[in-house]
Amino acid sequence: MTLVKKKYLKKAISYIILLSIFFNHKTPLASENFLLLQTTTSLRDSGFLEYIIPKFNEFNHTQIRYVAAGTGKALTNAKNCDADLLIVHSKPDEIEFINNNYGKTRKTLMYNNFVLVAPKSNPANIFLNDDIIVAFTKIANTKSKFLTRSDSSGTYKAETKIWEMTGINPILSSGDWYLESGLGMGFTLNIAINLDAYVLSDNATWLQFNNKYNHHVIPIKDTHLLNIYSIVTINHQKCPNTKKDLANIFSNWLLSEDGQDAINAFTVQDQQLFYTFE
Repeated sequence: MTLVKKKYLKKAISYIILLSIFFNHKTPLASENFLLLQTTTSLRDSGFLEYIIPKFNEFNHTQIRYVAAGTGKALTNAKNCDADLLIVHSKPDEIEFINNNYGKTRKTLMYNNFVLVAPKSNPANIFLNDDIIVAFTKIANTKSKFLTRSDSSGTYKAETKIWEMTGINPILSSGDWYLESGLGMGFTLNIAINLDAYVLSDNATWLQFNNKYNHHVIPIKDTHLLNIYSIVTINHQKCPNTKKDLANIFSNWLLSEDGQDAINAFTVQDQQLFYTFE
């Protein structure tokens, strides 16, 4: 081998070594410094997350990524340490999460209401002065189509509780008048519209929803329809890689006067979607 070839071969080997060091050296990237929020489909479908994150970024430039998959899935992901913070809406599950040492703290953040969305024809003949238990009973007795998310979401948990209070097990009529989507709130609303079915939704997603067609909300006033969202922090001892400092910055801002004012200012078509506690 000539001296020239040896010289170039030596140089090539040096480059290969340098490239190997570069690609195998784990230098923390700026993009790795983000907060992972696990939350519900209602906060995504209502437009709340796209609204509130830029408001927070005016105060702090932390990058926030989120997974919106329903309360049950959010809690499961957090148990697997795939979360830095939770915003969910199923109190019994949140308390169980903390009692099992997966969560550290739980604080109420805001609320709205669940609403019964109905076809304009209202085949179950539900009246404004009916409570939600009477309304669900009428749907079952008339075998009017009812679409459920049938997942582990907070909305489905609230709906299941109402069915239990009626003494009716709708699962026995699954595939008949009781229909199951297994999907998020936005997708479920779309299917309910197409099937001319009743559906329970959070009010925020319904107000943001465009494809209302021939459906409307029956304005039932009932304490069973109260929908409370909570912030749940992760137990750092269970999940040592959780970014607890970033989680505390975001949760503290949401609970601060500025954060609460931002929540109350979120409207769609001049209607407030979420309310904070005085």
